[in-house]
Amino acid sequence: DKYYIEKNVNGESLILDDGSIYKVYDDLISSLWNEFDEVIVTGDGNQIINLETRESVEVIQVE
Repeated sequence: DKYYIEKNVNGESLILDDGSIYKVYDDLISSLWNEFDEVIVTGDGNQIINLETRESVEVIQVE
């Protein structure tokens, strides 16, 4: 599935358009936040891939 990401106020987690909240532990995600790029969350939910650069970022889904 493809999602657009939105950063929250503290900049430490992100909310996908399906309401899933992810905790970020990789600083590379900040570049995605800045651009609000379209991203893909893989089946295991632990990778975000920038469609333009193909860079992947690991995230932790939080309850």
